[in-house]
Amino acid sequence: MNHSKAFLMIFMMLSFALAGCTSSDDKETRYEIQGYMIVHDYDSPQKVGFNKQDALLNLEFESNMATSLEWANLTITVEVVNSDGTQFNNPLNETCLPPTLVEVENTGSGSPNVRINEIVASNDAGLQDENGDYDDWLELYNPGAEAMDLSDWKMTDAFEEYVAGGKEGYTFPAGTSIPAGGYLIVWGDDEPEEGPLHMNFKLKSEGEMVSLINPQGEVHQNISWPALSSTESYAAVPDGSVNFQQDQTPTASRTNGMMSGQDINPEAGPGSMGTGCMIIQETEDTVWTFGESILLMEDGIDICGTGDEFPICYVRIHIEHTEYTVLMNNEVRGLT
Repeated sequence: MNHSKAFLMIFMMLSFALAGCTSSDDKETRYEIQGYMIVHDYDSPQKVGFNKQDALLNLEFESNMATSLEWANLTITVEVVNSDGTQFNNPLNETCLPPTLVEVENTGSGSPNVRINEIVASNDAGLQDENGDYDDWLELYNPGAEAMDLSDWKMTDAFEEYVAGGKEGYTFPAGTSIPAGGYLIVWGDDEPEEGPLHMNFKLKSEGEMVSLINPQGEVHQNISWPALSSTESYAAVPDGSVNFQQDQTPTASRTNGMMSGQDINPEAGPGSMGTGCMIIQETEDTVWTFGESILLMEDGIDICGTGDEFPICYVRIHIEHTEYTVLMNNEVRGLT
């Protein structure tokens, strides 16, 4: 019998026993049943090498009190340890970021086969434009099976002013298109004279919102981003989704990552800095639902490339809930 089933049986037996207890004068005594959740981990994927987006563990839960749990009440931490469970001299604990939902408005009548996919708003040593400049950039992605025509589509960083006629937006030239499953880089440098894909506004490193507008003048997508450093991008993971994350390794014209743990964006070596660990859901929302499998994934840092015993990575998972007792196997797991 595994640990989770044993825990469940103990709690069920305790619940039944307490429910039947009475005092000596035959008056019913009421006991408050403690809420708990049992977390199961399974199907630990194989680590494929030095990279920043390896799948670590799949998790599911069950509870005696709830069928769904708010992410705001949960904390999931990955602790990287030695094979005997002892800590490193410099302990490494990564708190896994819950799904970050970005409000997306998609009410336009045009084709939906274009998404804002990645933003770099403080480029000083990364991708260069055709003139050798380190300009800020924005990536568009076509998730469709056919090429996407962007003729007369527009972008602006000041939608209200644009609608009021006080600021001119950038218009994609006639014939601009994105191939099926492909990407398009647009430069946010306020230098339209440099070429057809140079917008007439800059991207703000302290954060702002840009709007993608279809030829009918309707908002297709709004994306807001937080403050970004010169080494960060704000990227949809997986491509075309509304799950945006700050990423330490921009991936212009390449996939931002997948939920399969494939070796997509190799790092130069282990232990590179990043945002740590993130939680991936197939359906992104504010809750973790009973029976739903979530994936813990590295995000911009090679968590399992930190120890001396790479490529074997030893981790211990810690989960806390603000209301419920969490029961799970806290043994050291060896990921390879």
